[in-house]
Amino acid sequence: MNERGFYCVITQDRLDDLRKFLLTLKAHNDYPVIVAIAKDATDAYRKKTEISYLSPFDTTIYIDTDTLIMGNLNYMFELGERGYFAIYREKRVPTYNAGVFVLPKEVKKWLTNKWLPKYDDKMKRGIRTYYQWKDQDILNELIKEMPLFVLPREYNCILQDITPEEEAEIYDNVKIFHFLHNKEVDKNKYKSWNTWLKL
Repeated sequence: MNERGFYCVITQDRLDDLRKFLLTLKAHNDYPVIVAIAKDATDAYRKKTEISYLSPFDTTIYIDTDTLIMGNLNYMFELGERGYFAIYREKRVPTYNAGVFVLPKEVKKWLTNKWLPKYDDKMKRGIRTYYQWKDQDILNELIKEMPLFVLPREYNCILQDITPEEEAEIYDNVKIFHFLHNKEVDKNKYKSWNTWLKL
């Protein structure tokens, strides 16, 4: 078994996103990647909550595929190997963003035994939340029970959290740009988005 590895989920209609994601990820990181193919968005959210079953790694970095990987992510693996569940807290919305996180082996099985059943229960009962049945609201409920490390912005730089001017100042230091396809922001003003489009 590999001690370190990546896990991502992609829907069948976004395979070009996967190509771009893997191209930039593998340009800077040599670790293996598990790709879970989902039939639709609802299936994708569920496959994310199944990470402990589908990832064979001791320390797993989950990354959404609507991202541009700009550098080596060993720092994140090191946090996981120290036992931390590492995740970024959004600036615009006071919540932890489930698009990028580090899952250490110490909480791997525990998280899935909590996350997946809660997700399935909410779907079964049709409970609508701020995130409309997605995985993120449940993860935010569970985070307080885990050894938490808040990732610095450069490891999940979400475009709606910064202006194009701010992006220009920090561009060379960012490891992961996160685009959030369904969020309203004029992405064309951002260098990272235009770099991603050209891949």
